[in-house]
Amino acid sequence: MVALQLTNEQQFLDALLKNNTFDNFLLEEATIFSLATFSIDGHINESLLKGDDEKRAMFEGCDCLPFSYLKKSFAAYFADPKLIHSYQLTMKLSTENLIRTIRAIDEKLSPADYAGLYMNFRMQNQLLTCTPGVSHLTFTMDHQVDRAWDHMTEVFLKQSGLEYEAL
Repeated sequence: MVALQLTNEQQFLDALLKNNTFDNFLLEEATIFSLATFSIDGHINESLLKGDDEKRAMFEGCDCLPFSYLKKSFAAYFADPKLIHSYQLTMKLSTENLIRTIRAIDEKLSPADYAGLYMNFRMQNQLLTCTPGVSHLTFTMDHQVDRAWDHMTEVFLKQSGLEYEAL
């Protein structure tokens, strides 16, 4: 497991709120500490989708909302970054991308053994970090997926133009 410090917070916020860098990630949860504390549970409330086939199709295969669906709300929370004391975001790959990623790591691995591939972002005390994480559904001594996901996270940040350094 690696911890990465993103060295330019404004660059990250632009990627998050103005670009489509994180649009395909699912937001599992977020907490924003400002004048008030905002806690967001990204899990889809299935009862609100009953009878709305269009929305149901839009979120098919997702247990959490795509960040693109929540981006405007986040832009409002971050309208004045000087008022943000700290925040944390937990994002994960969609089921489709999880399957594709696990198979790309090793064809022999079963995607059903993994609950999620995560990127955890935390800004606290003027330090913005990204910690990749893997949620295993079965115990394993093999950390191949963990190491590969750490590497893939670094590649993603680099390709997205986000400056970072290892902690």
